[in-house]
Amino acid sequence: MKNIILLLLIFCCSRNLQAQSITAGLLPKPLSARGLKKPPVVGLHFFYNDFVTPSLIKASSIGDVLKNKQWNKPQNMEGGFGIDYMQGLTNKIDAVGNINTCWVNYLLPDGTLYGSSNFLLDINAGTHIKLLTDKAVFNPFLITKIGYSAYKNIGGFSLIPGAGIQVNLFEEAFLLTTIEYRTALSKSLSNQLYYSIGIATSFCKKKSKTIALKEYEKPVQPAVIAPVVVAEEIKLITKDIVITVVDEATGLPLEGNVI
Repeated sequence: MKNIILLLLIFCCSRNLQAQSITAGLLPKPLSARGLKKPPVVGLHFFYNDFVTPSLIKASSIGDVLKNKQWNKPQNMEGGFGIDYMQGLTNKIDAVGNINTCWVNYLLPDGTLYGSSNFLLDINAGTHIKLLTDKAVFNPFLITKIGYSAYKNIGGFSLIPGAGIQVNLFEEAFLLTTIEYRTALSKSLSNQLYYSIGIATSFCKKKSKTIALKEYEKPVQPAVIAPVVVAEEIKLITKDIVITVVDEATGLPLEGNVI
């Protein structure tokens, strides 16, 4: 039993590590950020079928069975494996489906054994009505299902009430343990107690939403065009100026004073 539970834990951890791998450099959002409705999950469980205790209860009463310590022990029960599928309908209601397989010497409704071990197939569908949301670590729930059982030439439907506890191990991975009472609706089937423990985890990866960061272009500054300085040639006009100095006495120009 310990080895089976260990294998279930290893299976769950490997599935969850794949689901939590970093995509495009971004970590997946936590459960609270994505909403509390359970995503599609699949699981593997181990179970025990108990046909003896319901037969004793039918013959006397549950009080007498408990008083006389006649409740069947796990080592005397028939075990098997099953597959689960679950998906949230609301935050507190999950749709569930199970397929169970085992080999049993079926206890018939008249209290006699079939006579040899044969393959028993159970297919069930219904709901888990949870007390809390999946954010809670420990979450009790009620079970309402209907199932079909097939064993050799025997087959029929059962109404399945029950209860269980869901343990939120880590991101989208759950440990579930249940007890169910399968009330036969067909005369060919026997009532049955059913105990299970298993692990379920998400099988589809959420697409990581990558946020594209826009690269805003810097505003293009208008090019400053330097004014063109046109060099103009400045021509200096030079003129010779003749200054004549006249002698006042004679009225004649003086020589050698021309500038």
